[in-house]
Amino acid sequence: MGDILFVDVWGGVPMYPSLSLGYLSSVAKQEGFSIKIISPNIIPAFSEGVFLEILKKEKPKYCAFTTFTTQVFNAYKLVKIAKKFGCITLLGGAHASSLGAKEVLKECSEIDHIFIKESETIFRNFLKGKIKKRIIEMSEFIQDIDSIPFPDRSPYHETRWIYGSNHIHKPIHILISSRGCPYNCRFCFKDTFGFKYRQRSVDNVLDECEDVIRNGGRELYFIDDLFTFDKKWIISSSIDSSCIYCKHK
Repeated sequence: MGDILFVDVWGGVPMYPSLSLGYLSSVAKQEGFSIKIISPNIIPAFSEGVFLEILKKEKPKYCAFTTFTTQVFNAYKLVKIAKKFGCITLLGGAHASSLGAKEVLKECSEIDHIFIKESETIFRNFLKGKIKKRIIEMSEFIQDIDSIPFPDRSPYHETRWIYGSNHIHKPIHILISSRGCPYNCRFCFKDTFGFKYRQRSVDNVLDECEDVIRNGGRELYFIDDLFTFDKKWIISSSIDSSCIYCKHK
């Protein structure tokens, strides 16, 4: 039996393990909660019935979902099953932050708590019992993003995610070295991390790279909105990380 069952996106072509759920899992573990993360896209023949069997096995108190707009109605199906099973249902992710909590709750009233925008701090406060509202929205972005614990990747080591031909060394893991972007491209969504660019330190990022490699990762893929924004940071990190590949290739 776990305290929290995290449920990744269901639908579409499987790409990468959820970085956001990894971060929230680390926060939950720091607060003393037991967790399990499931990735429906890599569970063979996943269905609503399979999900119900997982709930019966795990018996979580909380069931937490992340979703994109293109998969949101799949998520709502699972939310309804979890709510009927007796779980406290939590939902966050890009769809909730872009559409807004009130509109999402109109689409799916079975959501008990909805998290808007950057969620590590507000999720921690929720788990501590400091926040009891239904709509939980961050009041300010995290300025020192080195303070955020590395994402929990242990659930993904078990499944050994394998990806398409674009990646040479498998398994791979995704990382993010910065949050936010000061530009205003029409095609890009900024509500999750905002317009202020926030950069992790070189040492903090390299420590995470080493951690991933020690645990079996063979390719690192950065998904920053603006990875090359700070040229000096890029050069410094490239010089300092020259030993990582040599040691582990």
